[in-house]
Amino acid sequence: MLQDLRVVGLDRAVAAPLCTRILADWGADVIKIEQPPGGDFSRGWDTYVEGQSSYFVLLNRGKRSLALDLKQPAAREALHRLLERSDVFVHNMTRRALAGLELEPEALLERHPKLIVASIWGYGAEGPFAAQKAYDMLIQGEVGLEATTGTPAEPARLGIPVADIGSGLYAALSILAAVHARSVDGRGRAVEVSLFETMLEWMAQPLAQWVNSGVPFTRNGLGHHLLIPYSAFETRDGVLVNITCQQDSEWRNLCRVLGLEGLAGRGELATFAGRRGRRPEVEAAVAAAVGGLDVDRLEALLDDGAIAHGRLRAVEDVADHPQVVARGLIQDTGFGRLVGPVVSAAVPQRPPPGIGEHGFEILAGLGYSQAEVAALVDSGALVIS
Repeated sequence: MLQDLRVVGLDRAVAAPLCTRILADWGADVIKIEQPPGGDFSRGWDTYVEGQSSYFVLLNRGKRSLALDLKQPAAREALHRLLERSDVFVHNMTRRALAGLELEPEALLERHPKLIVASIWGYGAEGPFAAQKAYDMLIQGEVGLEATTGTPAEPARLGIPVADIGSGLYAALSILAAVHARSVDGRGRAVEVSLFETMLEWMAQPLAQWVNSGVPFTRNGLGHHLLIPYSAFETRDGVLVNITCQQDSEWRNLCRVLGLEGLAGRGELATFAGRRGRRPEVEAAVAAAVGGLDVDRLEALLDDGAIAHGRLRAVEDVADHPQVVARGLIQDTGFGRLVGPVVSAAVPQRPPPGIGEHGFEILAGLGYSQAEVAALVDSGALVIS
């Protein structure tokens, strides 16, 4: 779908590599610029996938690697020659780092007016936090996400880097919109997202609740701050089952199938607002009813009542999830057993690159002679693995 699109990524860690990998999944030619000698520092985070970092493999499959020491003018010139023949430049560097390399979005667009320049900032290009380091955990804390997650006694960080993942997705969408706009007017443009603003949008409901009503968000563990019942309950045979009611009619159906008609008939419990004030009583009654049933019987009853439910599974159980198996969602790629691309019309998975693995072929495609490539290698501006 994107086979005619060339993307250059000065990307590292999670957010920008995810953005460019999504484009690679759709067929774009993604060239990853890495700083020698170590390259993307996520390469060293673990060795869980056939000796390679699980993060790096998942976020950089299907790309080519060009290892340039961009502190050297000759390496920056090679990058510009590449950008002259590219469509998109993606980075998640700080503005200060870009300025040191003379790669600010404004400078790039002046030199390459048809280029799409996508910036993934921490807190945005401006404002009092613009120069702050912005790792996922820090962003989760600053936007109040950690304060909404966990138990009433203790906040918690979400276990996956949601700020990075969300920002990478928004950046990919922004790039596609910018590419479409360029097809209309022929002009490049700068697009930007930030981890902070991405998570601020995801926190929109708790913020709307507070700024409009003065009612603070409350942490409820696996529960929901508005909807009740909406939590995990343990069956007689020790299986945790998430049960959710998003309509009052579902609450009445739940009471019917669990033999709790007496609760359903109590007027003060008929609405979400009424049940919020009686949360311990409602959840205790549901827990007692569920605790008297084996999981198979419970799931049959819930299905009969059209009640949404699902098991609370450990990560180690998900690989054998019936839906995962039926859909072939974890694949043997030849470079590890990995979750496959979720985008439709994705190209076949290709392994992540070694540092500088494609340096010669990329520069040769830009018109560099063997002697010129050798000179770059000798100067340290280019590393080829």
